[in-house]
Amino acid sequence: MKFLRMLAGFNTLLLVVALSFSPPGQAQTGAIVSLPNISVPEGLNVDAKLSISGIPGAGLSDFQGRVNFDASVVQVSRVTGLNGYTVFASALDNQVGEVRFVVAKTNPPFLQQGDVLSFSFATVGPVNASTALTLTLTTFNDNNGVFIPNTVNNGRLTIVTRQPLAASFAFSPATAVINQPVQFTDQTTSTQGTSLAGWSWNFGDGTTSTEQNPAHTYTQPGAFTVELTVTDNFKRSNTTTQQLTVIASVPSDNGTVLTHAFPQPATTGVTLVYQLPNSTQTAVLFIFSATGKLVLQNNALNVQGGRFEWNLIDSNGKAVPNGAYFYVIAAFDGNGQNVGRGSGKLIVQR
Repeated sequence: MKFLRMLAGFNTLLLVVALSFSPPGQAQTGAIVSLPNISVPEGLNVDAKLSISGIPGAGLSDFQGRVNFDASVVQVSRVTGLNGYTVFASALDNQVGEVRFVVAKTNPPFLQQGDVLSFSFATVGPVNASTALTLTLTTFNDNNGVFIPNTVNNGRLTIVTRQPLAASFAFSPATAVINQPVQFTDQTTSTQGTSLAGWSWNFGDGTTSTEQNPAHTYTQPGAFTVELTVTDNFKRSNTTTQQLTVIASVPSDNGTVLTHAFPQPATTGVTLVYQLPNSTQTAVLFIFSATGKLVLQNNALNVQGGRFEWNLIDSNGKAVPNGAYFYVIAAFDGNGQNVGRGSGKLIVQR
């Protein structure tokens, strides 16, 4: 077998391989072998993949060679075969900056294009340090042992400043309605030399997603904490959260303010979520005791936010006693005309 003949002449220190070698011209031309240009954040590791394209005939069977680099910039830790190709021998020398390898695929199909080898590099140099990744091929054969003429594109690795990853997202509509989808959009920006690789969403109602830009439908009204965790190609992650209010139905001008209060009973605080008529310009909140005494008044509810947090403190700065309370939300248009109202009951029980 050709593979056994290849290994028979292999010296693990010098990586001298006796492989059948046919001079250029006995196979079609046009093969390209490339190493990438990579920007790597300081102190992180990266895999540089050797890719092939334009391989004629049955594809690439085996090859050997070396990659040279500046050892003061990066160090190589391992060489890994990809897509069914196996590294049968390798020698890493981080003193002179060289890695040698013998690679083969023993069974077809053999690739005509794709990634066949991966070099794992660790950055050791300072920011802005750079090194060429220079590839030299000694053999590059098809399954018949015929040399495949090729063009080599060398790569370059540059160390850049290590910027933090900052997760960010938006959603639409700003106030959701039950049984209608909410579109979540990842707005995370990858830092120099990195790319985003994974997304983990928690919608706050027991459901999750790993899509980058998922749509989700809520089936219950309330306020939900939406969490997004983003991971980059260096396995760094960052998490961010936002509050989302979900209401029972679509906004209208029918004179109704939709409201919901939770938790019930309230112990340390209560959240009021509300949806105002479309023409609302200002909104006022009134909270009354069971005897009708005004406990709290807020003349500037957030018309857009649809959410109010009450810490169970009255207008005089005192904690309200346990018991039943009633609230009223009144909405007004730009002329001060009432365009809607809504009310509900609160229970305080510490």
